[in-house]
Amino acid sequence: MIPSFGRPRAEALVSAYSEHAGAPGRQLSERGEVSYGDTGLSYSASGDVIVGRVYVTAARTQDAPAERMASYHKMIAALNDPAMGGKYDQAGGNFMLDEEKGAFYLIRRFPVSQTTPEFLIRDMDRMREVGARWTTTWFFEVAMIMHGNRPSPREFVAMPKSP
Repeated sequence: MIPSFGRPRAEALVSAYSEHAGAPGRQLSERGEVSYGDTGLSYSASGDVIVGRVYVTAARTQDAPAERMASYHKMIAALNDPAMGGKYDQAGGNFMLDEEKGAFYLIRRFPVSQTTPEFLIRDMDRMREVGARWTTTWFFEVAMIMHGNRPSPREFVAMPKSP
């Protein structure tokens, strides 16, 4: 039986995702995190949410000069701008720059009390699929838009359906 809220429920959800991800037995660390290669989950007790993250691309943040960091922050704003990055499928999430890890991530918050194992698995799998498209295509396109080298799409660009 899965508890209804809190860290015990978050741990049960993470356990189900770990099994699905081929990493049975993986659990939240003391810091409330678990990683599976380019994907990870973390638990925030303050909001009782699991934050799913998918790696998109590297950012050389360590010892970066101020102008590079300003460019990274401008890119995060563009990625989360409805008229730029918001024109592309984000699988219900948004973007963050993790300066400590030196990476851009697609993230999504899952309210622990309202999330089922099936929902978490389905939506994290979709985030991984969409995140791969961001890595290979859309991140560059948004950078081009941000720098004025390409117009924003007129219509929403959805992830193509898998065959």
